[in-house]
Amino acid sequence: MRDSLRLGWAAVLVVGAAACGDGFSSASDGGAGDDGGGGDGARTDGSDAGDDGGADSAAEPCSPEGATRYCKTGNGDGVRTCVKQPDSTLVFGRCISLACDSTATPMANEVCVPAGSFTMGGLDGDGGAPNAPITQPAHMVTFRHRIYFEKFEVSVAEFAAWWNKSPRPMPANDTLVYAAGGGALRRWKAPSGALPDPGTDPGAGCTFPLASDMTKSAASINCVGVEAALAYCMSIGKRLPTEAEWEYVAQGVTTGRQFPWGDMAPDSSCTQAIDKDCYLAQTNNYPWLRPVGTAGNTASGVNALAGNMAEWTLDFFPPQGCAVTSRCFPAGASDPLADADNTTGFVVRGGSWASTPDEVRTRARAAFKSSQAATAGTIGFRCVRDDR
Repeated sequence: MRDSLRLGWAAVLVVGAAACGDGFSSASDGGAGDDGGGGDGARTDGSDAGDDGGADSAAEPCSPEGATRYCKTGNGDGVRTCVKQPDSTLVFGRCISLACDSTATPMANEVCVPAGSFTMGGLDGDGGAPNAPITQPAHMVTFRHRIYFEKFEVSVAEFAAWWNKSPRPMPANDTLVYAAGGGALRRWKAPSGALPDPGTDPGAGCTFPLASDMTKSAASINCVGVEAALAYCMSIGKRLPTEAEWEYVAQGVTTGRQFPWGDMAPDSSCTQAIDKDCYLAQTNNYPWLRPVGTAGNTASGVNALAGNMAEWTLDFFPPQGCAVTSRCFPAGASDPLADADNTTGFVVRGGSWASTPDEVRTRARAAFKSSQAATAGTIGFRCVRDDR
């Protein structure tokens, strides 16, 4: 099987001109898409917004969809309500605490990720020589609402249970996928045909055939296109993460770690991550078939962000030569959802069992086209949930 495994991380780095992104549409007012919230200085104790001057009119997340509003504290009772402003900019969320405090409501196997800012992108050499130019320049990203990250990658059993339902639960057209304060708006758009079947090629390391094997069905699903991954997440009220959200969690929120566990590269023991060195050190064993939750590293309470499976994100990969002032990565002080007419593929993050230690760094980036996912034995996914 090892000789026939043909999809390594190097293949993920190769992107070409072909249509992608047909699984959902994008509409925008032209502004850079950010993380979907409002004022940077929101307090979490019921008082007015703070660090940006404390004015009641400071924009903060209030409405899942619609006109911009702001949070207002009324009658001295500390109750925050949403007050509409004459502004058409879309925001996302509600007037809620932005910290992971007692108001947070994570579900089973979810981790609350607080609002905050971090430095995205990195230094020379991040992700190895091929990756370094596409992680630069470092830039600040601000998240103005909290979200809930799934602790584990989606397993074969979880995906198969959804895939094999009749009828299969699917999002309705125009269902909101992601909305951002700068105007970026993503809605589900059903593919023109049926969703492509998950890949089943054992030579590529595909795990879907293991759905009937109860001893292996807890492994991470792979060989699934981004549209099917997103449809699965939406069927349970979630979505795929943006790549900025992914990196924020992998770095440890604000600690800036080189790897989810710290700054020391992984070794071949498989303790820190299931990467290429780990894989090659195994004897008659395929480490990516381990149950989810046992793949080593944990960042911010989230397991296996480095290695095992690279993970789909909502973002399109920017074309070569993309200007840093445009809406593609890096997009200034906002969460960079790139334009929908980009045809180079979707961003995948985290590296896989076929990746070198450099390629599982928290800042390493790569792209892959969803149309090639049937043999993507190195790419899986996890879901996130907006706090709304």
